[in-house]
Amino acid sequence: MISFRCVIVLIILFFGQEPWARPGEKLPLFELGVGGGFGVIPDYPASDNARLRGLLVPFAIYRGQIVKSDRDGGVRTRLLKGSSYEVNFSFSGSFPSDSEEGGVRQGMPDLDWLFEIGPQFKLLFWQPGDRYRFEFHMPVRAVYSSNFTKTVDRGFVFNPELRFQLRDTPYDEANLLFILSSYLGTERINDYFYEVKPEFANLNRPEFRAKEGYIGSTFTIGQSFPLGDLTLYLMYSLSSYGGSTNKASPLFKKDWNQTYGMGLLFNFYASEEEALPPSQ
Repeated sequence: MISFRCVIVLIILFFGQEPWARPGEKLPLFELGVGGGFGVIPDYPASDNARLRGLLVPFAIYRGQIVKSDRDGGVRTRLLKGSSYEVNFSFSGSFPSDSEEGGVRQGMPDLDWLFEIGPQFKLLFWQPGDRYRFEFHMPVRAVYSSNFTKTVDRGFVFNPELRFQLRDTPYDEANLLFILSSYLGTERINDYFYEVKPEFANLNRPEFRAKEGYIGSTFTIGQSFPLGDLTLYLMYSLSSYGGSTNKASPLFKKDWNQTYGMGLLFNFYASEEEALPPSQ
């Protein structure tokens, strides 16, 4: 499903918000580790079915000046940066979902893995000292679905976000993150979630053609707890789809979705070479 987090919860990669560097703070240029996470995630926005998902993956953190791979948004390429703004190239994705027997999508095609790629604009609104940070993020990503034998263009998503982070909460190096986001999609991605083609229509699931427009909004809270070489992440999100452009779809089943998740990261390598300070 998309970067909605009715969507994804590669908790370890997308909600594991890495804190910004304090003035003079030295961080390794390169780190390696492994992470695992699981969560209860809806099949798609406004679905009435949620599943327990889990994933175990290796990860790398690279704090280069152009290319970065870290816990503050995954893999991205910095295109432009100023004192309070940044334009980068970002990536995201989400889990597949099979059409269950007896479910609203029974007899319809499964939902494949979704992958996103595109530019992102970040603006720092407020940072009074080194404990609080308030940012605006505006990613615009192309979306592709794939079952690894076939890849299909699914249009674009627009995902403006407000992020507020408190570091050293409730103790040193622990961090609390709040995200308020909205989701808008082009016709193709909305068709992917909500369209009912004539060959899949029946008395309880009439034909429906989706439109481009507003999908929903999500409030997310995430907390990290460093425990030596381990870091524990907890997250919860509440999504509202009451004003969705495609609320009339027979596949639109709930005005509200919830997502719960937790993850663990284990860092087993850190380079002796240090990253340059952000100002350099």
